[in-house]
Amino acid sequence: VMSIAPLHAFREATQASARVIERDGRRIGYVHVWASVGEDSADALREALSKLGLSSRGSGRRSGEPAKLDGLIVDMRGRIGGTGSNAGRYLDILDARGPLVRSRNRDANRGSADVRKRTAVLIDHHTRSTAELFVHAYKLERQGPLIGTRTAGAVSAASAYAMPGGNLLY
Repeated sequence: VMSIAPLHAFREATQASARVIERDGRRIGYVHVWASVGEDSADALREALSKLGLSSRGSGRRSGEPAKLDGLIVDMRGRIGGTGSNAGRYLDILDARGPLVRSRNRDANRGSADVRKRTAVLIDHHTRSTAELFVHAYKLERQGPLIGTRTAGAVSAASAYAMPGGNLLY
């Protein structure tokens, strides 16, 4: 038995998932977002994209210079719930030019990967909560295709409360 910090582990898993898939002369970035709880989740996505060479504007790429990647796949399958404001943060990270769901976070405009129209999002029947909010706004913004099956349809707010006897009410 060992003590773990789940949110830290999810953040590391998101960062570790970042990779480039090369096929037929094309380079496609891939990132699996594992958690959406707290600002650290959005930071993990931002850091994973940076690992792929898709960092915020002014990241060293010269005007007119081709992108290092031809596209990006964001994997939102098998998701756990999270903080609703992260949906806006994720959209801001992909393209800060005006998603319909906007983060009210003071750091929302810390930079974007500018991959509009060159992304796709993977979804499945486990995609729920914050991931569904993100997917909905992504679809409305026509940022790219959604690939997979219908999402869970499970968007609701909830909180955890400590109860007597060491129990937790969710």
